[in-house]
Amino acid sequence: IAHWVCDFHYALATLFLISVAAYTTIWNTVLWLHGLDIDLTRSLMVSILSFPPSKVDLVKVRRSFFSRGVTFSDEEGVEEKMEITESSVGFKVGVSAGVKVHRANVRPMVHISEDLYGKETRADLSTVGNMLARLFEVVFIAEFVLIFWTVVPAYEFFLFFVTTDSMWVSGLATIGVVFVQCVVWTIYFRIFQSVAIIVRKVLHTDAVYLPYINLCRGVPTWSCWWLLVGTPMMNWLLRFMGSKVEGRLLYTGTTDVDDFYNVTFADRTVLDDARVTGHFQEFAELNLGPTRAAGLMHQGAAVMAGSSLEDDVEYGPWRFMVTREATSVRERLNAV
Repeated sequence: IAHWVCDFHYALATLFLISVAAYTTIWNTVLWLHGLDIDLTRSLMVSILSFPPSKVDLVKVRRSFFSRGVTFSDEEGVEEKMEITESSVGFKVGVSAGVKVHRANVRPMVHISEDLYGKETRADLSTVGNMLARLFEVVFIAEFVLIFWTVVPAYEFFLFFVTTDSMWVSGLATIGVVFVQCVVWTIYFRIFQSVAIIVRKVLHTDAVYLPYINLCRGVPTWSCWWLLVGTPMMNWLLRFMGSKVEGRLLYTGTTDVDDFYNVTFADRTVLDDARVTGHFQEFAELNLGPTRAAGLMHQGAAVMAGSSLEDDVEYGPWRFMVTREATSVRERLNAV
């Protein structure tokens, strides 16, 4: 119970900072202070929640990349540390106690129950020195400052309406303040997406695009998009963010979509708490590609960049879809 309480408060304490400052080596130092055996500048992780206080002393990390949702197991009687060295660990990968992963590219949504050794090293991509050279952390600091400026419109609205003697006006105005803040954050998110796309195309750098991907986790929650889930207004919101909705779409569950401008939703598509993304990442290399979601995607199902799903087909649950289109995109991008 003590471990659970500690991990729970750790997750709450870092929730906001993760939303605005993931993908930075700052977290390496934070985790090192908590007891994780990690190199401070040569490893990169999307979410530090993969390394809760109850697990940090069980893992050794060297020159590796970790996607979101990676979990580590602990077993009674297993004292040997889990080691991840010069490897790229995909989305929602599970690692058993005592397992060693060296020079491996682990695909998403698998469980590693025995040692895994690859033949080729990708040390050039497993380091994040090139990211730091592109002022990667500076972008997150600037984003952190901008987030605070986005509360100004709602604050001014609050001062104008809520400071009144009428209780009814104050009550309605409070609801209006929340609405204004949600709209401001959504517009900010759309502008940030446009800037990230332009910077990546013109300057060929991910220094702004990766913070945008990170905002895909936080802003929809802050902006109360979940209130629109399952309604036609959610489809309008997806179009506003740049997605292509070809017809009828039933979007239920969480707002777990990345790279909106790169995503197409086919006619008669149902997303039941599924994940749709227009990118994939290996080590420190980020690749983008168009994604077409279609059919019925059950809870936990995920489709990666470049995939094109077939209409009227049932996918999942807890299945990771990679179509031939995604494979060809991946091979073409990796050949560049």
